[in-house]
Amino acid sequence: MKLRKLFSLLLVAALCVGFTACDDDETSGSVVGKWQSGTIVPVVESSNPAVKAAVSLVVQGLIDDINLSPFTIDLKDDGKCILTMEGGEPEQGTYAYSGNELTITGDFSLLVLAGGAQSLTFGTSFSGSSLVLEVNVKPLIGSIIESMFPDFYSSITKLAMAITLTPVS
Repeated sequence: MKLRKLFSLLLVAALCVGFTACDDDETSGSVVGKWQSGTIVPVVESSNPAVKAAVSLVVQGLIDDINLSPFTIDLKDDGKCILTMEGGEPEQGTYAYSGNELTITGDFSLLVLAGGAQSLTFGTSFSGSSLVLEVNVKPLIGSIIESMFPDFYSSITKLAMAITLTPVS
C-alpha cells in the first residue's frame, strides 16, 4: 500500500531527525549527551474512548511495520548532533533546545527520501533517566486516519508518537 510505505518513510525520517539527548540540568538549557533508541508508542487523545483505542491500534500497527534499526544520537555541547544507525555511517546536523522543545536540523539522507524536510521540532519530557520525545504525526497520517474514521476524526485532539531514549553509559 503506497500510503503505508509513505508513512514508513516519513516515520523513519522523523525518528532519525528527532532522536536526541538531554542532561538532567534543565535549568541551564543544556541538551548534551549520547542516547540510544528505545520504544516507540502512539499517543492518541480523543473525547471518545473507543476511537482512542482503535486509532492507537492502527498507529501502533504502522509503527510495528517499520523495521527501524537501532541507533544512537550524540548531542554535542557546541550545538552539533551525530546520528548513527546500526551498521550505517554517522550523519551530522545541529540542534536547538528551548523550554520543552527540541529542534533538530540537518541534511539527513532519510529526510531527503521523505521529501526533503530539513528540521523537526519535538516536545520533550523525562521519565526517570530516559528522555521522551513526542512528535506530532497528524500532518503525516491524519488523512489516513480520517479516511478510516470519518465520523469520529473530529474527536481526535492529539495524534503523535512518543519515542523513548535511554542514556548511553
